[in-house]
Amino acid sequence: MTDPEIKQYLDKNNWAVNAQECILKVFNTSSQIVNTEYNFDTGMMTIKTPENSFTFRWLLRKL
Repeated sequence: MTDPEIKQYLDKNNWAVNAQECILKVFNTSSQIVNTEYNFDTGMMTIKTPENSFTFRWLLRKL
């Protein structure tokens, strides 16, 4: 995914995405991602690319 496609994906999901789905659709298809950060206290994930930074709710499935 390109940066505009990542933003479109996040917009479509109201900036709250299922972790497993996001790994498959974004992380596995976006070679431009240079860093990721997860905040355990807030449940927010940040993806950084050379051009942008995306912060969104990272929904983990409870086992």
